[in-house]
Amino acid sequence: NASGLDLHTPNTYTITYACADSSGNVTTETSTVFVREDKTAPVIEGAHNLAVELGQTVSYRQGVSVTDNHDASPILRIDNSKVNLSKEGVYPVTYTARDASGNTSSVIVNLYVKRNLLTEEDVNAVYVFADPILDEILTDDMTDMEKAFKIYGWTKRHISYRYTSDKINWVMGAYEGFTTRHGDCYTYFSVSKALLTRAGIDNIDVVKSDTSVSEHFWNLINVGTGWYHFDTCPFSNGDDRFFMVTDAELMYWDRTHRPGHTFDGSLYPKRATVSVQSKLNYHTNEVKE
Repeated sequence: NASGLDLHTPNTYTITYACADSSGNVTTETSTVFVREDKTAPVIEGAHNLAVELGQTVSYRQGVSVTDNHDASPILRIDNSKVNLSKEGVYPVTYTARDASGNTSSVIVNLYVKRNLLTEEDVNAVYVFADPILDEILTDDMTDMEKAFKIYGWTKRHISYRYTSDKINWVMGAYEGFTTRHGDCYTYFSVSKALLTRAGIDNIDVVKSDTSVSEHFWNLINVGTGWYHFDTCPFSNGDDRFFMVTDAELMYWDRTHRPGHTFDGSLYPKRATVSVQSKLNYHTNEVKE
């Protein structure tokens, strides 16, 4: 007997099952049904910052999906009402998902509308700027460590900090860094990546894992002695020296200043543990004998 069972109303219900044979013998059993209120919002996946050239169209739904713990077909709505594809700028796009129970979730991304949009395939467009700089600051007799230190010094001194940048891709970040000579940590990371790569120095992108307060980007480099952290972005304390630092040195700075480099070490190659800081002259960016 399931009378009174309402699957749309949260409650606890008792159901009685009865079974009778041809002789009239009856057996009954009861079970309890718990109808719980669905309070879990649907999950939006694949929504990320977008970029488009001036006057072109955007596929907002491409790669975006919605899942829910109960509703097999949650509704996804996209608000792009603030976007102007005929004017350069950064515009918010809001993705909102709603399930049958009325639970909603939202994700806001940025759409970058650019006159000249570069992709990672346009890397030669930034090497045009990197090559003259490397010709000026490097010599053939330098070791890779010496070259990397000169690149570190050039980036620190020639890019000025501002609190925002268009984080479309690293090629675009490097292009804007080379052409405007200012930007945030993404700009410093991108310019460093372009110079290091063009100089033949192995490098890997590192992304801060805890973004609850802020984002941060930097590099790992390997000049033949293992992977070390390489971060050219300036910090307000003025004593930020992040050329070829170990995990321990980086974390010590974070503990004594502010936590800017939280990262998931399992995502990257094993880092070197031997300090090289005693070999460095940060004023001249020269490796001591």
